[in-house]
Amino acid sequence: MTRTHNAMREFVVPVAVAVAAVVPAMALRLTGGSTGPVGDAALFGLAILAAGFLLSWGAEAAEKYIATGFVLAMVALITVLPEYAVDFYYAYRAGQDPASGYVAYAAANMTGANRLLIGIAWPLIVGLNWMRNRRAEIRLPRNRAVELAFLTLATVYSFVIPLKGTISLLDTVVFVAIFAAYVGSFLMAGGFLVIGACLSALTRSQVVAFVLTATVCVLLILAGQPQVLDFFSGALPRKLVNALAYLSMLRHFEAIARGVLDLRDLAYFVLSTLGWLLAGVLLLELKRVR
Repeated sequence: MTRTHNAMREFVVPVAVAVAAVVPAMALRLTGGSTGPVGDAALFGLAILAAGFLLSWGAEAAEKYIATGFVLAMVALITVLPEYAVDFYYAYRAGQDPASGYVAYAAANMTGANRLLIGIAWPLIVGLNWMRNRRAEIRLPRNRAVELAFLTLATVYSFVIPLKGTISLLDTVVFVAIFAAYVGSFLMAGGFLVIGACLSALTRSQVVAFVLTATVCVLLILAGQPQVLDFFSGALPRKLVNALAYLSMLRHFEAIARGVLDLRDLAYFVLSTLGWLLAGVLLLELKRVR
């Protein structure tokens, strides 16, 4: 009982402190009040820091139930949305008056986060690791290869922008496509993983579980192919053929990889992942009852 009480206290107290740190800034924002430039900067800065802690704690908890890559992608998106809002304003004002200083503001805001990340955050992490473990390097696990590959791709392309001296719609398309492909790859990989986890609960044989998983994954990939749809179109009603096409995992992945972040595609991956997870939990519970 004491251990449970201590665990709850270790959870509730930090969360309560973080929420309390957000309240003053929220009150100022909702009422339109102000404590002056210095006070506002301090309160809102504290609120952003506390919100970051809450977001990181929530992400760590979510990793127990959702694919880590998907969680990191969503956290990254949520984290940069405020910066995007500021940059949208700068870009809009720069478009209205190209001779104004907002052009420089927009460019600086877009590249400032990367400068802070590469110039301060990464060296700081390496420095802290050296102070704690006396190691001058941090070895990244192999399962981070996909994130590093997409990050490298975006970083390499970012050198093109200063060389050509402009930021155009083409750059937007390229970066959105890179991020969309990153999100889509992890959504699809997460879907395959939960299918394997669910079907592994059916049997103790790893070979049988692998064959079942491979079969289901291949069927989900082939379901939306034109040849398969044409084969069933003559024997099944149109609605069933459309439903079969919707089950295709490859179809939804290709839509996201093209840079089209449709809520229907995101809903497909989220709902299918939750569905397979729920099925796996139910199978394990049935085995435990027996």
